Amino acid sequence: MRQRLVPEIGASGQAQIDAATGLVTATGLAGEVEARYLAGAGFGLIRTSSHAASRAAIEAHPGVAIATDAERIDPPDHPLADAIAELGPDPAVRAVAQGAARALRQIRVAARIDVVPVIIPGPDQDHGLPS
Repeated sequence: MRQRLVPEIGASGQAQIDAATGLVTATGLAGEVEARYLAGAGFGLIRTSSHAASRAAIEAHPGVAIATDAERIDPPDHPLADAIAELGPDPAVRAVAQGAARALRQIRVAARIDVVPVIIPGPDQDHGLPS
């Protein structure tokens, strides 16, 4: 996979991507684009919410493992929503940009370039529960 050539990803980041599971919950063109990008990046498993997204992933990388069991949801607005809206009135253009942006976010998290904070309360923290 070509991401290992990107300095901020490298071989160790690519290994993280290879071991990761991508999740495609969008339907339509945005979901297909996201699935294609994730498959091309080398995700070890891609969970999709539609057969069209599954087909798109397989077309991009025939050996990719697919599970078509993801729950369909309307993804929240992407942080780039305003920039995507400025691409113009064509919904296909916006769908491609949305799918690509969501895939890039997953790639960056899987490669540990971006970290999604997860707070796990420890025993020394007050949880607001009665003792």
